[in-house]
Amino acid sequence: MHGGSSRGVFPPGKRHRALCFPSAVQRFSCGLFRRRFGGEDFRCDLSAVAIAVGALAMAGPATAAQGSVDWKDGQGNWHTVTNPKGCYDTPEGRALNNKTIDAIELYSEPKCGGMLVYKVGVNKSVPPPKVHFESFKA
Repeated sequence: MHGGSSRGVFPPGKRHRALCFPSAVQRFSCGLFRRRFGGEDFRCDLSAVAIAVGALAMAGPATAAQGSVDWKDGQGNWHTVTNPKGCYDTPEGRALNNKTIDAIELYSEPKCGGMLVYKVGVNKSVPPPKVHFESFKA
């Protein structure tokens, strides 16, 4: 090498960090993190930023509750909804067994309208208490 330049040449046995020129998005994200978490000494870990952005991007619409919901109508007939998602009408609902991984909300009117009657926890059932519901939301 002429002129003492070490461009592209690394001495043997030495570790070197590659230079990274962050994009405008990365610079902006790091700037936000610095302002939020503490001044110039804060070092922005771009991999952490990428993970956070990826997690937000993957958080899409709600998915179906895994499992099933069994509910009993006013005539004593049992009905089953597998992997429920959204609202289900339950004419004259009197009992419900929640076998999903999420809580189930019971409503006083069809189409999940009216008042919230009761919230049935994971692996819980009603009654007790004695309930009357016209729809549920998973």
